[in-house]
Amino acid sequence: MGRCLGTLVSGGLLLVVAEHIAWKWSYIFIEITLGSSVISAWLAPETPLPMALYKSLRAAFSEPIKELYHRENILLILVFLVLLKCRDGFLGSLVPTSLLQELHFSLSQVGLGVKVFSMIATIIGIFY
Repeated sequence: MGRCLGTLVSGGLLLVVAEHIAWKWSYIFIEITLGSSVISAWLAPETPLPMALYKSLRAAFSEPIKELYHRENILLILVFLVLLKCRDGFLGSLVPTSLLQELHFSLSQVGLGVKVFSMIATIIGIFY
């Protein structure tokens, strides 16, 4: 959920603020948002993590990978993840650019249409 909120603020809200105020203030807004996240993470209490004991540094890397490849349908899952990242890259960079430059949508329309509504659709799609 944090990733969804971060994408929404850095993508959709940034474009709306840039159109109605200025790009300078939209970047200042993102800097304040990022700064408050860093400060809250720094001030949060540290939780103790259980130590996973491995025989060596090599075993710490190789054993989890071996365990991953012994799981059922792992290749299907990895192909799905690669295709999901390709979709995110395509929609995240090419679609807003073409909407702004070739179809002459406004920054607010792209920010609300592409970022906000696609994020809402993604969150709804998680549950169905």
